[in-house]
Amino acid sequence: MIFAISLLLSYLFIGLTRAANGITAAPGQKPAWASDGPPSLGVVFGVIATWPAARIAEARRGNPANPRRDVAFSVMNAMVEFTLLAVLTWGALELAVAVSDNVLVEVLVSIGLIFLVLRFVLPIVTVKSAPAIAVLGLMLDRMFPSSGQNATERSDASSEGDKSA
Repeated sequence: MIFAISLLLSYLFIGLTRAANGITAAPGQKPAWASDGPPSLGVVFGVIATWPAARIAEARRGNPANPRRDVAFSVMNAMVEFTLLAVLTWGALELAVAVSDNVLVEVLVSIGLIFLVLRFVLPIVTVKSAPAIAVLGLMLDRMFPSSGQNATERSDASSEGDKSA
């Protein structure tokens, strides 16, 4: 049950962050849903609920020559962000449950711990996990090359260059 709550909370945190960034962006940088004045509450709830799909749709429009590459990196970015936040939120909730048997104390401690985790621990964990994320990025880069060649053509061209030298 605690793990399901941490998944839900992390999904909502990321969606709320995306909605807040869209609302408070500079006038030229605002997304379409926030550019015509303050958005309605239904629009904000829609942005919160559909943040992964919106991120992927933005990536598809980013590079018309190779949209698959941008979509793959966008999906990886969303999965890593969601996983890190869910694990840290789960740890904060488990620690709050271990501290007390009183529900009110558990809720108050979990709110405080989640704030501390998001403010101080998440940046440290993000920096410490950068090498693993870079390895994932390199694998995706190999599967979705940035040029018009596919991965087998690239490896054949590099092996022919080694033979001629």
